[in-house]
Amino acid sequence: MNIKVKRFLKESVVIAFGSFIIAFAYHSFILPHHIVGGGASGVATLFLEVFGFNPAVTLYAINIPLLLLCWFVLGKDIFRKTVIGSFMYPFMVDLTKGFPSLTNDLLLASIFGGVIMGVGIALIFKVDASTGGTSILVQIMKEKLDISLGTATIIIDGMIVLSSLFVFDAETVLYAVINIVTLSKAIDLVEVGPPADLNIFVVSDYPQQVIDRVRAELVRSVTILEGKGGYKGEDREVLFIVVNNSQYKAFIEIMEDIDPAAFIVVNNAKEVKGRGFSLERNFMENINRIG
Repeated sequence: MNIKVKRFLKESVVIAFGSFIIAFAYHSFILPHHIVGGGASGVATLFLEVFGFNPAVTLYAINIPLLLLCWFVLGKDIFRKTVIGSFMYPFMVDLTKGFPSLTNDLLLASIFGGVIMGVGIALIFKVDASTGGTSILVQIMKEKLDISLGTATIIIDGMIVLSSLFVFDAETVLYAVINIVTLSKAIDLVEVGPPADLNIFVVSDYPQQVIDRVRAELVRSVTILEGKGGYKGEDREVLFIVVNNSQYKAFIEIMEDIDPAAFIVVNNAKEVKGRGFSLERNFMENINRIG
């Protein structure tokens, strides 16, 4: 089977699974307690309460214009995967509409609903797709404003939650705030893992290209260590780079673009001090060379 086809099928399975998780949380925690937790799901909850609209139908209606925006701003590749999520999530919402509420406690519903939905959304984000709706706006904000997915989610969802003040009482809205905060934290935790820095050693046939891309795109300096191959005994440059955990995916994409066959070793850094980490970063720092 073609590699692209395999990747497409794998990503489609992840999108379907993530959509099911979100839909499960929506019916089992969010909807029964009228929690307007933001996103297209929050809008669907509002429309159900005010107009009696079917949430799945509302989700389909929201997705159509935003899919056009996704095409023009995020590109064809993300658009194709987002189309899948845009139809898969409403389908899952309709499929799981008979699921029972798992708690009568509004606080527990807000917290667990946010965490579970956040996990589902993050799984879909990890394959550069979304469930459509306001998730498209979140991806655009991350791309254009260079902020985390969790932060962008709080901004978009916060505006939707505030609008629910016209429909629900203030206490219900405050629980919705708890929901979107836990949701955004779950997204960041699944997407990039716990906060950490990484030590990366790279042996590549194209060291200067790696250096240039890392400095330009990740805004990180690179230390060049002089090494020697143990098999042929030839001199090789070993690149030493320290990045944040959140930058690791972008780094791997750089390496796959430049040199997929590069030798890469990654370790967790217990603590990093100095310019760019514990000190104010100097963006014009020269590359250090250690002989």
